[in-house]
Amino acid sequence: MSDDVIGGFLVNLGVKVDNSIEKGIGKITDMTNSLSRLMGTVRNVSAASLALAGVTGAVEQEVANSAALLNTTSDVVKMWKFAVDETGASGKAFISTLTGIESKIQDVKKGVVDEGLATALSRLGINMLDFANMEMTERVKLIFDKADLIEDKKHARDLVGDILGAEGQKFYINL
Repeated sequence: MSDDVIGGFLVNLGVKVDNSIEKGIGKITDMTNSLSRLMGTVRNVSAASLALAGVTGAVEQEVANSAALLNTTSDVVKMWKFAVDETGASGKAFISTLTGIESKIQDVKKGVVDEGLATALSRLGINMLDFANMEMTERVKLIFDKADLIEDKKHARDLVGDILGAEGQKFYINL
């Protein structure tokens, strides 16, 4: 081979090497950018996971607090919340109403009767003292069973609402 051919070959080889290096640097830059985006995504997912864990922990604490107030288990509270939510009513609001009723029941056991609750229960034919000695699930079932016996369904719904609030009424209607 002549020196010109070899020189031309080396020049071409150098250009090819330079192009390959530039392409390689471009690929490394692309990979670096991709890794940066991936790291950003991982940070965002991590932050979201931590936030979700905090929310989940807060929800679990809220359920535990409600269960303690209602003298029942967290599983029972979750079951009620789920059942009410499935009917389109707010399980959270319903549980809140039940804890309010439980507070009034505790007052009854101390000899202080909430006249509004006592009157609403009596319209359904429920004795306040008997009601006070029932478990939460039995109370709700009794209210619904008594309301089912009333021929005027609008009146029955209104009575349920007087005791269990708007969300309890929605739950009853949509069962």
